[in-house]
Amino acid sequence: MASYFFSWNPKDSDIKKHHIEKAINKLRQGEKYEESWGCSFSYEKINIGDIFYLYKSGSSGKINKGIIGYGFIVEKLGKHLHWKEEKKQNGEYQNKVKLFFSDLFLEPVITYEELKSLLGKKPVLQGGARSCEENTSFILQQIFFKKKCALEKENELSKVYIEGDKKERINVYYERNLAARTICIEHHGLKCSVCNFKFTDLYGDLGDGIIDIHHLTALSEIGVEHVVDPIEDLRPVCPNCHRMLHKKIPAYTIEELKEIINNNKK
Repeated sequence: MASYFFSWNPKDSDIKKHHIEKAINKLRQGEKYEESWGCSFSYEKINIGDIFYLYKSGSSGKINKGIIGYGFIVEKLGKHLHWKEEKKQNGEYQNKVKLFFSDLFLEPVITYEELKSLLGKKPVLQGGARSCEENTSFILQQIFFKKKCALEKENELSKVYIEGDKKERINVYYERNLAARTICIEHHGLKCSVCNFKFTDLYGDLGDGIIDIHHLTALSEIGVEHVVDPIEDLRPVCPNCHRMLHKKIPAYTIEELKEIINNNKK
């Protein structure tokens, strides 16, 4: 499985800031977000299932540059007319792929300076599908998961187990409560409720505390403020199983996904 960098410049893209904000809201609701993306490099080498990292680019000092998202390449879409009007008028095409986002933030989870230090050189990541070395990809995943957890803790201000409180922004988003997450983990542990994977078994201390929390009933289905029972309503699941649970609406149950896994082992 190869890894690639794709870039997004808020000032020079057909995908605008408000579009990204809506996408983030969808992901926070437990819905999936897929998007077609221009691919200037490596199109022929890309395989379905390869990993991508989304790099937020722009002019120095004006935009906080860095990695804001990651996920998997799920489809090669071939050539399409370029999104820029002048290039479209000239009959210019660009290759596109469909990206499945595992997570996405508006501001960098891995900053430009951190990325520069990791790569050992100035990042030149404009354009789609610049190759990312396997070892670099592995380190990026660990940094991303760790920082994601830290950001969730930093942004969590509520002290009661109430979720689903509607707030007006570009779109409605649903609050996730860190206290509920903590109690869920204390009771159910850090092992995936579907496949039994535990990050520390593979990564040691690096994987400590890494786990997704799955709502047995999606907040987007409830749609109103409600009291959450962290033990009865939530389950720890690994990111892979979490994506699979939400492959349909309403989501698969944990038992249904376990059955799918068992059937595929036969």
